[in-house]
Amino acid sequence: MHKSVAVQKALLDNPRISREVAIVQMLCGHYGIKLVVHKSLWQEIAIELAEKVEPLYNKLGLSSDVMEYICRPHGLYCNGLESINIYEALKCLTDQELEAFHLNLTVLCFGQYSLDKLDTDPNSLFNRVAQDLGVDMRAHWKPDETFLKRRNVQQISDILIESGLDKIIGNGKGNKKSTLIEAVIKQFTRLQEKD
Repeated sequence: MHKSVAVQKALLDNPRISREVAIVQMLCGHYGIKLVVHKSLWQEIAIELAEKVEPLYNKLGLSSDVMEYICRPHGLYCNGLESINIYEALKCLTDQELEAFHLNLTVLCFGQYSLDKLDTDPNSLFNRVAQDLGVDMRAHWKPDETFLKRRNVQQISDILIESGLDKIIGNGKGNKKSTLIEAVIKQFTRLQEKD
């Protein structure tokens, strides 16, 4: 216990080694830290994240295929390397590379806590982070055909009202679902192109 406290105090004074230890903990699930890739991670963002740090993964002898991580429900994948091997491999990274690697692991695991219900709590960590980052969903996503086909006419009507499109194309009552979907996609595309 005394040696642990001594090492902890020393880590407080050495951010570089502290970050190396954090990454080892994140990858190997040691000392009560276990990262699980967030279930919302889509292939596009997985590819983008992997491309940004592929050289770092290669330096460490780790798989850069983030999609492999998604398929592992028990945590992140480290090619069976022992924690000491990963720790030693991290020594070859520059401070900037180490920071990028740490950032990548953090991003892979962060997202809204529940995927079954929209988090509308302004004081949740997820929403505070989104607010601090100035995230505007209109710049990242628009309802597409796949999304809209999963909705019933009442839900599409609610989307029209919530988005203000009811003033342009009506509230959707009395229209066929396929006609509504086509109109909604057209309007959202037009609005996105306008921005």
